[in-house]
Amino acid sequence: MKRVVFLVSLMFLLSCSEEEENPFFGPTLDLTVVEGKYTGSWNWEFGIGEISMIIEPSSTAGRYFVQFYESSSFKPVFNTDGVSPEAKGILVLEGQNATLELNLNTDAPPCVGDYSGTGTKTDDGILNLSMDIMHNCAEDAPATWSLTKVEEL
Repeated sequence: MKRVVFLVSLMFLLSCSEEEENPFFGPTLDLTVVEGKYTGSWNWEFGIGEISMIIEPSSTAGRYFVQFYESSSFKPVFNTDGVSPEAKGILVLEGQNATLELNLNTDAPPCVGDYSGTGTKTDDGILNLSMDIMHNCAEDAPATWSLTKVEEL
């Protein structure tokens, strides 16, 4: 009986195509599509922190709208309304080369400024960026960001 259950389960797993949701492992991510939700970390002189981004398409090829959160949960840490991202901006991809420009605007504490950087998007859905942080709550400081696609939009 155990063999029959095992064989039926194995056949079921093998019958799921890559585009279908697998009930045991969740949906398969299409890493060739840039749009999606990404989580990761940043590392800079003040420490290491968790971050997340939502990347959405724009009407221009290779250009994407970005919402940035200083948490891994797609919820703002420094905006008291509980929904507004800490920063919004544009991601531009040319092949695997990435450029990211974000405008920071937080209310707790009140900070405005810019994050800008360059890096790469790998074939396995990872964004690696070298960022410059310039705003009124911190000195100009370099940081490295690494984010991995975790969900489709």
